[in-house]
Amino acid sequence: MNEPRTVNPSRPNGPGTSQTWRTTDLMVVVVVALVFGAIYVAWAGPYEWVAAFGGTPTQEAANGLWFVAGLLGPYLIRRPGAALASEVLASLAEMLVGAPWGPGLVIYGLLQSIGAEAVFALFGYRRWTLVTMVIAGVAAGLVSLPYSWWDYGYLKLDVPVLATMLVTRTVGVAVAGVIAKYLGDALVLTGALKDTAIGRAKVEDV
Repeated sequence: MNEPRTVNPSRPNGPGTSQTWRTTDLMVVVVVALVFGAIYVAWAGPYEWVAAFGGTPTQEAANGLWFVAGLLGPYLIRRPGAALASEVLASLAEMLVGAPWGPGLVIYGLLQSIGAEAVFALFGYRRWTLVTMVIAGVAAGLVSLPYSWWDYGYLKLDVPVLATMLVTRTVGVAVAGVIAKYLGDALVLTGALKDTAIGRAKVEDV
């Protein structure tokens, strides 16, 4: 008797898989952006609390949550530009809902998405393992780091402090990749994403 079959969301897209955006893909990205725009605004309060009581290095780790949209969107639809669209739209939603940081959020969203997009492009939008997601998260964090540290005036801090901040930031954005991966896997199990690339992922014997 055959064993049960299950979806493997991490499996590479087939060589013939289209990378053309569909209406469903756009809808998924918009929903991800709106949901995480609201989450990002809600995170502002706890983030400031972390900054006040945990110090700047801990604050850098807490930044990781703001990278999830730009990782989850592409993980779900697996299309070129999905990281860019997801994170920038989430930043716009965050700004419109009333986040305290204003239009500069869009700059952060753009920079955060560039690093992730580059990693997904490097793998041809076909590799969606946990390692890929972690690498994409770290790349997003590193690409956006110079602007972030300049904007907040962190470049004036002592080198040991900056080194600690680099480590905690890297941990935070790596965790963002893990969150995006497992959140996406949980969502696909609901059946709500059957018309997306992750929902159409090849099945394997288990």
